Amino acid sequence: MLSESNTGVSSTRTQSTTSIATIQTAATTPEFFPSLVESEVGNLLHANLFSLDQREVVDDDTESATTELVADTAEPEREKWAICLVGLPASGKSTVAEQLETYVNRVKRADLRFKSFNAGNVRRRYEKQLTHKFDFDFTKSATQRLRELYAFEALNELTSSLIRDEIDVGVFDATNTTKERRKKVVQTIRQTAAEANVVINVAILEVCCANISLRRYNIERKTTNKDYYGVPREEAITDFLKRVEKYEKIYEEVTLDEIDQLDVNYFIMSNVGESFSYKCGQRSNEKNNVGRFESVLLQHIYDFLLHYRSTFGQQYLSEVEKFYADGYKPIKQALATNEYTVHNV
Repeated sequence: MLSESNTGVSSTRTQSTTSIATIQTAATTPEFFPSLVESEVGNLLHANLFSLDQREVVDDDTESATTELVADTAEPEREKWAICLVGLPASGKSTVAEQLETYVNRVKRADLRFKSFNAGNVRRRYEKQLTHKFDFDFTKSATQRLRELYAFEALNELTSSLIRDEIDVGVFDATNTTKERRKKVVQTIRQTAAEANVVINVAILEVCCANISLRRYNIERKTTNKDYYGVPREEAITDFLKRVEKYEKIYEEVTLDEIDQLDVNYFIMSNVGESFSYKCGQRSNEKNNVGRFESVLLQHIYDFLLHYRSTFGQQYLSEVEKFYADGYKPIKQALATNEYTVHNV
């Protein structure tokens, strides 16, 4: 039975003059054999580049944040929401999106109709008709065209489902790691909604993993997904590390200016709920308004992130600990050559 707990949720809130709030929970995330992992993956998984500590969103003015649940302040009407995920491969964003749906509908019992639209699933559908596979070489114009095709077909399915009132919340599950992509996504959603005379609210949910041990564990789990069916473990890991490298090269962090220009609601979580930040346009400079939102969904997302470690994170960390204690087998010469074969990716 899933439940919310205040265990380990003691937190502080940092309020920046730029109106972004950061919650640092009391929880810490352990590293498991970081030197061994680094020796295995070489220069890949540049985890520290994506830490919230590197974001210019925090100042020295701190105050206590409430850990009590806040009652919904909006009318229980059916808002329409498009949530755009942002995150590198193996950051855990797809899992977090699934857990958000579970939290909203099982813990909060909000009865919202969720559906995720995964660009990777669209890619796999197309690949069944092709004689070659997607190579993730973003320096090639043909690769970029296909990448956009797959992503925006998934986005079109999302907006169509919202407009037809088949769902209340659509999650656009793709990496969305560049400013240009995120801008195009938001513009497409708003243009489509305007043409259909439907209000679709937009939120960005970014998931960061600045812990190399966690990312390496997530990569291990990738070896059993549909992209690597029948592929030997070491080949799958090597191949996926190469994919990560290509995404890291084009990654552009979400900035405050970008959030303001896009005029979207924004949340970012790091290291299994160790910390999170948000910028949602509420009057956050008032102490009594901490963590309170006019939107029902935004309130649910905030509560989800605030209680993430106790609701979902502990089980995940137990699985990670077991992996490193019992099953971690570094692959040999993962990066010995730049020549590699892409298997069904």
